[in-house]
Amino acid sequence: MDRVVGLEGVGVDIAMRRTSGGHGTLEVMQFHSPSAREGDRDAPPNTLGIRRIAIGVDDIDAAVAGLRACGTKLLGEVVRYEDS
Repeated sequence: MDRVVGLEGVGVDIAMRRTSGGHGTLEVMQFHSPSAREGDRDAPPNTLGIRRIAIGVDDIDAAVAGLRACGTKLLGEVVRYEDS
C-alpha cells in the first residue's frame, strides 16, 4: 500500500463495492497512519487533491433512488446542465 499511495507506514481500511451491472467498483479508503495533515475543509473546488468524484450512469434518477434506499444522503440537489 505504501507504494500505491506514495506514503510510508500506511495503515488503512478499504471498503469496495461493485457498481450495479458489475462494470465498475467504488473504493473508499480511511487512513489510520501516517497521521493526516490539517487541511482546509472549505477549500474551493479547484484546490489540488481529490475533492469529488464522478461516476457515469445510464439513469441518474434510478441511481439516486438506489443510493437513497441504502441510506445515502445527498449533499445537495441533482442539477441538470443542458441535456445532461
